[in-house]
Amino acid sequence: MWRSSKTGLSYLMGTVHSLFAPEARGTRLLIAMVDGELCRLRMSRGDISSDEAAAQLIERLDSLTLAQTGMCQHATGDALPW
Repeated sequence: MWRSSKTGLSYLMGTVHSLFAPEARGTRLLIAMVDGELCRLRMSRGDISSDEAAAQLIERLDSLTLAQTGMCQHATGDALPW
């Protein structure tokens, strides 16, 4: 199930980028996908708390630049090869 949803999300990201990127040239529209860290919840055994995961995502979103539009990144800042 995860693999199919990941594939669908990757396809959706590419579609959104291809639809909006040409119109976005010269504007401040940034299209990006950020993958969050697995956090500790009742049903998962992640390495960080949900508050830490949210803080990572906020930090990552705040640091994005227009040069990174269309890219996929992990919450730690590593580029994802999607």
